This record gives sequence, structure tokens and C-alpha cells, in this order.
Amino acid sequence: MDRRQFVRAAGTAGALATTSLAGCLGGVLNGVTGGGGSVSEGEPAAYNAWIGAGTTDGAGGIDVSSASGSILRRDWGSAQENQRIQDDALAMSVTEWAVPIGWLSQALNPKGIAKPTADGSNTDRFTLVNGTRVFEGDYDTDAIRQTQERNASRSEEYEGYTLYIDGGATTAVSEEAVLYVSDEAAGVDDATARIEATIDAATNEGTRFAAEHEAYDELQSALPIRGYSGVEFDPDGGVLEGDSDRDFTTLQDTDLDPDVLGFAGSSSIEEDDMTASVALRYPSADAVDDRGTIESELGQEADERAIQIDGPLVIVEGEYRALSED
Repeated sequence: MDRRQFVRAAGTAGALATTSLAGCLGGVLNGVTGGGGSVSEGEPAAYNAWIGAGTTDGAGGIDVSSASGSILRRDWGSAQENQRIQDDALAMSVTEWAVPIGWLSQALNPKGIAKPTADGSNTDRFTLVNGTRVFEGDYDTDAIRQTQERNASRSEEYEGYTLYIDGGATTAVSEEAVLYVSDEAAGVDDATARIEATIDAATNEGTRFAAEHEAYDELQSALPIRGYSGVEFDPDGGVLEGDSDRDFTTLQDTDLDPDVLGFAGSSSIEEDDMTASVALRYPSADAVDDRGTIESELGQEADERAIQIDGPLVIVEGEYRALSED
């Protein structure tokens, strides 16, 4: 997939769109900001409730994407095809998550639920948590259960959810959400066990990943909630190791310290303007790249940029304007 095809896929999915951000940034975007002070002006991420100790991949890391349903049902045109975004590691680091969530939201989903991208879909938010698809919205759960009962080989109850097992796939249905996972998903050996672990995360504070990893907790709550968000984290670090071998620029292609523990993204696009934010969590304050390196690697193509450093946490935010005119 070349650069233009990649970004068009993200744009078609609409996964970066959201409403206007007026008032969300609190005047942060006034140029490069100094260190010190708190950078915890974000909010708990919408996906955080679904990430538990048992929902990690085989290596213990997490890779999560989340988008509001209204975002997935929009197409904001050609702004995402802009070369400045494709050449900018800050912008592309958050755009990159749009492809899997955009494609999977249109792919095979639980029987009885319309695709989140379809007109009239009741999905308020679609989240991909290490292979588990989480659908939140105003659904007719009785109709979904009836559909599942006709197709599943067996069912069982778990923590207020009805689990429907159909071969290597499991669907969980409740008034709160509908979850779906298949044994074929990367890093999933047992679909039913994975769904149960995801439900545990949402129903039991003690099982949440954030309760066990302070660094991840800082990441997931560092940025404002926007239409699209994501996080990649590994408690052992090294999330930026290796080259991305992509035709577009990613964080792996930068000179940032590859041993960062993780990074989170939050983004929006309104017509031809995009706001992209990334929070990076280093192993320690001493491991943080110097300001000059951060400035040279992230957000160079932005019309306005803010960089904030607080101990081991770094937040970079950029605004990209009039993208379709370049």
C-alpha cells in the first residue's frame, strides 16, 4: 500500500474526524512550551475500561484503537491525502491506527449488529483491544440474542453477559456492550478466555492493566478525548525498535530513543484542519530525548506545535491547516 492509498483508506473510514475542538486545548497551542508543571490535563481514555491484565498479547503488550461511531460514518474528503501529513511522524503516528480500526469495523462482526460504518448504525463507539472488538451503543439486545441463539453452538453466562460460542469465535452480549473475538485474531489463543478477561477489566477495577502499570495509566489519561484515539504499550519497553518498513513516516522511523515504554495518540479532523497529539512515556526522566531531538522529529510540518515535558512523560501536539490546498 503506497502513501496515498494508505491515507485515503484512513480518510474513507473517517477515523480521524470529530467535532470542533474549541475549548478542548485550554490555550496550549501557543508554540513550544517549557517543562515542569503537570501534563495530566487529559481525561481517562474511552478505551481504558476494556484493558485488563488478561487482555494483553502473548508478549504482555497492548495495542488499542478506538473511534466514535459517528466518526466512522463520515468521510471528510481529501485532507488526509496531504503530503505534509505523510511526511510527519507526529501526524502519521495517530493516522496509522485508523487503518486497522477502519477496515475491521467494516469486516465480519457479531451477527445481529450493523457495521459501525453503515448509515443508521447504532454503534456509539468501536474499540479494538488486542484482537477483541468492543461495540458500545443503543442496541436491541433481545434481537441480537435471538440471532446469536440461532447460530451459536452453545451459550453460557459470565458477569452479566451471555456468551455465545460458535466454533473458534465468541460473542458476548449485555445491555452495556457487545464483544466479539475469534481465535484467528493475532495474539488470541482462546476466544472465550480473551472475552472473559476483557469483561473482567470492565467489571472489576483490580484486573485493569492501568492498576498494574503506572506508566500506562499516565499515557491513557494524558490527552483529551477526541473522536479517534489509540495506545501502544509494552512494560518491557522497546516499542520504537526497528524500522517501520512503511512508505509513510512513523515513530519507528525517527531518531527518538527506541526504548520508550509506549505512546498514546488522540486526533481530530474538521474539514481541512487536523489536530494530532501524541504522549510518549519513557522509562525514566533521564531517558527522555533532549528537546532539540523531539523538535526535529515530531511535528515539523505542523502550522502550530506545542511540546511539553514532565519527568518521563512527553506530549507533542500539532495543528495542520488547509491540508487540501497544499
